[in-house]
Amino acid sequence: MALTEIDIERRLPVINGFVQVPDKQITGRTSVTLAEANALIPGSDSLRVGESRIVDQLWLKLPAFDRFADTQPPSDFFGILKGAV
Repeated sequence: MALTEIDIERRLPVINGFVQVPDKQITGRTSVTLAEANALIPGSDSLRVGESRIVDQLWLKLPAFDRFADTQPPSDFFGILKGAV
């Protein structure tokens, strides 16, 4: 398998309808709803993992970026979400 065939997928947990923004869980509030996060980051999507009440978890799936693209640097999705909080 070549390195170009691997997609890096980042997910953030959604708890009680709010996206848990990295580094804001302790130092600040996480007031970005799932709908707001989807509007802020085009190409993001929600993903539900599990089917039982115990392991059922909703995630915000961030879009993958092309690590080898010369035209644009990858977007800082975490920075966008932190700025919105």
